[in-house]
Amino acid sequence: LAETARVLGDELAALGERQATLSASAQREAEHTAQLSERRGALEDLTTVVEARRTDWVRDRQEAETKRDALRRQYQDLKAQRDQILDLGEEGICPTCTRVLGENFRKVLDALEEQLETIEVDGKYFKTRMEQLEQPPDELKGLEEQRKGRSQEVATLERDLARAQAAGQELAVVVRELGVKEQRQESVTRELGTIHTGFDAARHAELERQTERLGPLNEQAARLSARIDREAATREEHARVVAQVDAARDRVATM
Repeated sequence: LAETARVLGDELAALGERQATLSASAQREAEHTAQLSERRGALEDLTTVVEARRTDWVRDRQEAETKRDALRRQYQDLKAQRDQILDLGEEGICPTCTRVLGENFRKVLDALEEQLETIEVDGKYFKTRMEQLEQPPDELKGLEEQRKGRSQEVATLERDLARAQAAGQELAVVVRELGVKEQRQESVTRELGTIHTGFDAARHAELERQTERLGPLNEQAARLSARIDREAATREEHARVVAQVDAARDRVATM
């Protein structure tokens, strides 16, 4: 009983420490929930901004690519018209009114050359613009890094909240186990209290007298027990001797 009481005391101490730890963790559940809600809201707002910036970047890049390709096609068309006019000279056909150029040859040619130069300038601009838009802008990269950091914060808070919730569930189990062991300890303590632990001289003398009185009976019981243990061997030996005697008598009779 004393050993049981000691073990129960150690277990109750360990459970008490575990209860304190779990209680502190479970009490932070509301705090983690509020922080997680706030961080999720901020992450959603930032995600909206990031997606808007990414959409703008993709749209600008697509527009620049579309305009560049359109200028390329327009340049090829105008260049083909210019080359055709140069080949035919004044006998060439005006690309606008489809009449013979005649004395308007130079004016049309100069106009085409001017358009080609304008397209070349615009084409270089959109080419440069395409190179600039090949990678996301620095602002978008910064926003992406912020979103990544906030995503990690949300993930950390989710893990903290899960641990706090698990601590709350385990705390209920620990509290129940504490109650059971405390009742068991009280029962053991009461039972220990009923046991007399001092020296009883009168009882000791009485037991010595009983021991002296029962000593001869114990010796007699030991002797009888030894005889009982030898009974089987004695019976076997008796049967063997009887057989030998019978054989001797038969032999004497024959002689």
